[in-house]
Amino acid sequence: MKKITIFIICIVVANLLYAREEAWVGEWVTLKCPEATVPFGWEAAIMHSYVWSVASYSQDKVTLSRLTTPSIAVTPTCLYEGEVTITVKHSFYLTRVIGGKSQDKASSETHTFRLACKKVNISLYPSELDLHIGESYPLQYSYDTSQSNPPVSTSFFSDNETVASVDFNGVVYAKGIGESIITAKTNYGTHSSCKIKVLPIDVKQVSLTPLNINLFVDQTASITASIIPQNATNTFLDWYSSDEGIVEVDNTGFIKALKPGGAEIKAVASSGVFGCCYVTVLPIEVAYIQLEKNYIELSVGECFTNLVSIIPENATYKALNWFSSDPLVAGVDNEGRIEGISNGAAIINVEANNGISAKCNVVVKDRDSSIPIIKDMENKEYRIYTLMGENLGRRTLSSLAKGVYVIKWKNGKYEKFQVH
Repeated sequence: MKKITIFIICIVVANLLYAREEAWVGEWVTLKCPEATVPFGWEAAIMHSYVWSVASYSQDKVTLSRLTTPSIAVTPTCLYEGEVTITVKHSFYLTRVIGGKSQDKASSETHTFRLACKKVNISLYPSELDLHIGESYPLQYSYDTSQSNPPVSTSFFSDNETVASVDFNGVVYAKGIGESIITAKTNYGTHSSCKIKVLPIDVKQVSLTPLNINLFVDQTASITASIIPQNATNTFLDWYSSDEGIVEVDNTGFIKALKPGGAEIKAVASSGVFGCCYVTVLPIEVAYIQLEKNYIELSVGECFTNLVSIIPENATYKALNWFSSDPLVAGVDNEGRIEGISNGAAIINVEANNGISAKCNVVVKDRDSSIPIIKDMENKEYRIYTLMGENLGRRTLSSLAKGVYVIKWKNGKYEKFQVH
């Protein structure tokens, strides 16, 4: 019987993801084509062929060795993103015997490999950081490997330079109040970030100079404030007086004394800290009292108002006390009105509340004659004084004992008369 050989051509495409490999640039890895898949009842023939290939747009990214062998070495020639697909077409023959007849067929499989560049991951420390304006801080960073090709390099970026900037070494500089994200990025495309919050520089201490001030009414002064630290963000101070009726203050520390007493001046920063100064307002004392006349002569019953001048004119307390050294000779009221009562001499004193005083010498003389008692005067009431200055009140002349008296009558004048 003659043997008949039948050739059957059969191409089987097997798009199998055999492996995903990673390598540094220049690092070779081995890719091995799997054994041929032999259907049941068939046997693999000895003849095989292998064709390894890369898509044309990726040929500059990798290098392949021995393109016609079951195993090849492959390496990235540059740092690239993603993966490069490498295929191998495995061609072979299958054979079998059916009914004494030998059958052969050609078959092939395509296998896919993927090669990626290894990555260097970076970690940035800390992940969040609070800084005050003007402060700087060197961020720390590390890689997940100590060996790489190409060598790892890092660059730093800020998403808000007005808040925080960063130099090529990863040193952060706080510039303005707000938030900024600092990112460290490697040449491998990996990155890590730190959130920066920039805070204002608060005033820690407020000191006022001087700490105590004594002023007279209507006097003014300036209080100087100093703050710590001097580079505080907000240096504005609010000024307050504990009693604005005694001392008033403006927003620069300028004060004015209004009336005697005491008040505390306080300068408060936005952070809540404050400094204090105590102000004592003193009255303007009377320095000198000047009378219109320092010597006067009066007749009994005669009056004279002695005008008074106070120096200084703006003295705080201008109230004066008047008194006579001998009120039976000369009397005086609170307005400085002096009245002759009886023959003699007296000193009229006027005194301020601080003891400053002035005096006026008064001589009172009798009139030359007494008023004769007219009959129709006897039953009328008059204000009667004795020669010693005793006020007998309002009485009729007929009720008086014999003697000499002073009577107030006719236009308010005082006259002396005698009861027989």
